[in-house]
Amino acid sequence: MFDVQRGTDNVGGGAVTRHKCLFAVDKQHEHGHKYAVSSAVWYPVDNGLFVKGSYDHHINVWDTNTTQVVMDFNMPGKMYRTAMSPLATSHMLIAAGTEDVQVRLCDIASGTFAHTLSGHRDGVMTVEWSTSSEWVLLTAWIYDFYDNGT
Repeated sequence: MFDVQRGTDNVGGGAVTRHKCLFAVDKQHEHGHKYAVSSAVWYPVDNGLFVKGSYDHHINVWDTNTTQVVMDFNMPGKMYRTAMSPLATSHMLIAAGTEDVQVRLCDIASGTFAHTLSGHRDGVMTVEWSTSSEWVLLTAWIYDFYDNGT
């Protein structure tokens, strides 16, 4: 984690600013992921939380102040993408795309799965919330683009 607003060193006559690492979460960290991290997003309302998804089948919600996991969602497969609505005011849902055919909506407020969305025939590679409605979610799997002949 880096604070890009406060540089620690200026080099090259001030043309380049270096940033000191504030903290690192790697495999040696007690709550570090066992496999590759596939997605990391900030909680849009407060930079005190961020969300990481991993190939180890977990979504972890992290507190940036304590560098501790405050919530852990165990998923049915590798995590490909996590997303949070940038304008949600009535929910705290993490959309999760995994190698499983269903999209899961993880609720930070309750710590449970709020919804399971069906309809894909293969793993869901991407999820993205609308920038105009907090209730609209786009999901896609890699073969969606080829199924219609394009």
